[in-house]
Amino acid sequence: MTGVHVGRTAAGIGAILCLAGAWPLAVQQGQAGLPSPLPLSNAIREKGSSVTGAYEGWYKNKDGSISLLVGYFNRNKKQDLDIPIGPNNRIEPGGPDQGQPTHFLPLRQWGVFTIKVPGDFGAKKLTWTLVANGQTNVVTLHLKPEWVIEPFEDVASKNTPPVIKLQPDGTALSGPPAGVAASLNATVGSPLALITWATDEPPKLAVANALLVAPAAGRGRGGAAPVALGWSLFRGPGPVAFDNARPRVDPTDNKAETKATFSVPGEYVLRVQANDSSGDGGGGFQCCWTNVLVGVNVKAATAAAAGPGRGANEPTNAAPNPYTTVEKWARLRIADAKVTAFIPDPVETATGTSAAEGVAADAKGNIYGAEVGPRALKQYVRR
Repeated sequence: MTGVHVGRTAAGIGAILCLAGAWPLAVQQGQAGLPSPLPLSNAIREKGSSVTGAYEGWYKNKDGSISLLVGYFNRNKKQDLDIPIGPNNRIEPGGPDQGQPTHFLPLRQWGVFTIKVPGDFGAKKLTWTLVANGQTNVVTLHLKPEWVIEPFEDVASKNTPPVIKLQPDGTALSGPPAGVAASLNATVGSPLALITWATDEPPKLAVANALLVAPAAGRGRGGAAPVALGWSLFRGPGPVAFDNARPRVDPTDNKAETKATFSVPGEYVLRVQANDSSGDGGGGFQCCWTNVLVGVNVKAATAAAAGPGRGANEPTNAAPNPYTTVEKWARLRIADAKVTAFIPDPVETATGTSAAEGVAADAKGNIYGAEVGPRALKQYVRR
């Protein structure tokens, strides 16, 4: 059975097509010229299926520019996907990188990033191409008038998105993300505290949504509304482990705290989403939920943090280094009774030692360093 989920906007209506057994997808994907003749026919599977961008719509900004609100649909129920920026994850023209995610959670994710375009963008279009599990999907981003949305207030219920602060007296962040809101620093292996303060006001009017779900008790009658938070990886070179990806918001001070641990150094972007009782995607309307992007610069662990026997007190000598690689790296101590040479350290900026947890040599004198974090094996040859 096929049903149409009709959404409210200020200038028109949007439709979401639901196929039996499939997660809702924005109909405009069918306008995107997908390679498949049936762009919504890809099956939802445990793993091995495709990922499609989902164009939510567009809205005007106070400065006269326009933002395109974009989510995605990962048709895999139990497969997170990492698709680096490039041929398999590109937005054109002007890309390939226009701030889109490289890590894709299972199933439908609503309004996870925005692309700002000039106010005179007019009839121009962008396309987002994603290739996953050998399947290519393309979605078109445009300014058709029927796709204008009101992500900061539902026009019927007067509901507004939750507010997230990253400091108790910090900037109030609400609605779609507008780039990276804050930047944090972390070290590989050391948990990073992620603290937010989240609040929400109930709708001013009690209106059931298009799924004919009755308004929750107390909604529209004043009083604080509940907020559900969820942390996830948005972009990054490696996995992130959250102590609790869905920390509870303390109703006494609106504070929620969790921790994230990184295993690979590099630049990351995390996403925290706040939902009110309208749920994911606002129950099918393009309001009201909030997404905030947080950048994290993760450094490799220093020698002092690597454990006993390493760091400032490690043995040193002036022996020449007979080994080299194409990279200009630092040294790595050979744990032997007598140090005769050093092999380069994979982390150029390390202040001590930091990798090649396993070291071996062959009959020709070549050295092999195995690195746990990057999951790499490097060969070092004599000069």
